[in-house]
Amino acid sequence: MNQKRSSLADLLDLKLVIDVVDIGANPIDGVAPYKSLLDGGHARVVGFEPNPDALARLIALVKGGTVSHQAAKRVFAEVAARGGDPRTVAESLGVIQVADTGVLAGWVDEVLGAHAPEVGRYKGGETKLMAFFLGQVMKASRGKADPKLTQRLIEERLAS
Repeated sequence: MNQKRSSLADLLDLKLVIDVVDIGANPIDGVAPYKSLLDGGHARVVGFEPNPDALARLIALVKGGTVSHQAAKRVFAEVAARGGDPRTVAESLGVIQVADTGVLAGWVDEVLGAHAPEVGRYKGGETKLMAFFLGQVMKASRGKADPKLTQRLIEERLAS
């Protein structure tokens, strides 16, 4: 038995189709760890079948930048457990990303004002501080700031 096994199904030498109960599935940004079993006809998912329409709406919220991938996981779990419209659930959980440049600019200005020494170091060439500034804005916004837009605003403020 020196032959290399190519998949989990081969390793387990499955003769039966097994039921996988996956209540923590994350089809938004990952591949299920049992995908090869499903593809090979060795497993089937039971006990959890997401509503295709709700899932499509949630994916659209992520692609549109309305909710982050991390927030989508929370929304997904809530919709799977209790049902409802993903946008309504996201709003009730308070995870809708803020993309209003006026609001974001306020958080950016607050953070840069509170960290003048770091701003000086950044302007002196320590560009790795960008992650620090972005993290501080995310903290100030309690995770609601749109990170891509926020980074652009930080870069603009630091360039002036």
